[in-house]
Amino acid sequence: MFNSSLRKSLELSETKRREAQATIDSIKDCIATIEFSPEGLIIDANSIFLKEIGYSLQEIVGKHHRLFCSPELANSPSYQQFWTSLKSGQPKEGNFQRFRKDGEEVWLRATYFPIKMDGKVIKIMKIASDITQDKHKLDDQAAIFTALDRAQAVIEFKPDGTILQANPKFLKTMGYQASQIVGKHHRMFCFDTFYQQNPRFWDELKQGNIKKAYSSVKMPMGILYG
Repeated sequence: MFNSSLRKSLELSETKRREAQATIDSIKDCIATIEFSPEGLIIDANSIFLKEIGYSLQEIVGKHHRLFCSPELANSPSYQQFWTSLKSGQPKEGNFQRFRKDGEEVWLRATYFPIKMDGKVIKIMKIASDITQDKHKLDDQAAIFTALDRAQAVIEFKPDGTILQANPKFLKTMGYQASQIVGKHHRMFCFDTFYQQNPRFWDELKQGNIKKAYSSVKMPMGILYG
């Protein structure tokens, strides 16, 4: 009976081990993965990661993670702290700038998570996805918004018309300070006739309808702005 219980226990442990390995294998089949020692030395990487970064496995095994980083980052205190934190068991997640073998920049959305055995970190596994195109699109959009902010009067509202913020050009044009308008409603700029003529103005904006209007607005001291 003792041998039978031991055999069942061993079979159960082996089944759990195989399930765990199958889970890891499935992740590696779908997502870019790379493994490091607690000190940051490369142990292994799957084909998806290698394709993204442009290296062969033989070229990176045994090298340090800084191989993928800019010299400025690799020599920074924050980078040293990054690996100290991972070694102590703290996972890291975020968008990271890295560089391919040919020197081309790549942005990765990645999670670094320490793998422990008996409470000790034995290696670090990273899963990642390439977000380079999305990052560049966001950068382009940010550049456009920055240009607009410099050239145009811009104000932002909540979907119900409550004022969130306004740029200096808007404030100068309207003659207000930010503290005088933030948290108040758009109607402070309008004469009564505007909302009489546009009773569903903000409901329609919330539905995604673009609005263009040319009308007089109220400014301090009753000055009209067309």
